[in-house]
Amino acid sequence: MLPPSLLGTAFVSTSQEYAWRKAELPRAVRELADASLLILGGEAWIAEDGHFLGLLPTLDGQSCVIHWETEVPPALPWREQVAQAAEQTLRIIPGLDAEEEVVPEYRDLIWYNVTFCNEEEYGALQLRDKP
Repeated sequence: MLPPSLLGTAFVSTSQEYAWRKAELPRAVRELADASLLILGGEAWIAEDGHFLGLLPTLDGQSCVIHWETEVPPALPWREQVAQAAEQTLRIIPGLDAEEEVVPEYRDLIWYNVTFCNEEEYGALQLRDKP
């Protein structure tokens, strides 16, 4: 499902989830959209050796999850949903600052997971969420 061109720069978790460095995110978002994959959102990870941690230790001694979600009307045609979700993500990316918020020893281990699905998977999610 993932465009092969994105595999070379992706972190792939042991659970087959994908993440990219912040600098690679715009290209990844565009290629996911070109492949007709809808971005649902994502989160920053500390990632290494196939494993990741989504709860990030911050400079203030706390921990946090840095994430985003896209919001697109499900009534739109699929290609429009994909395009809107990609545009939203591209607007959000510059404001993601996990590298500056985490304790210094983890800054070089920050990756950004992108959660995405195809139209069939999205339809199954919509059916599952209905009462």
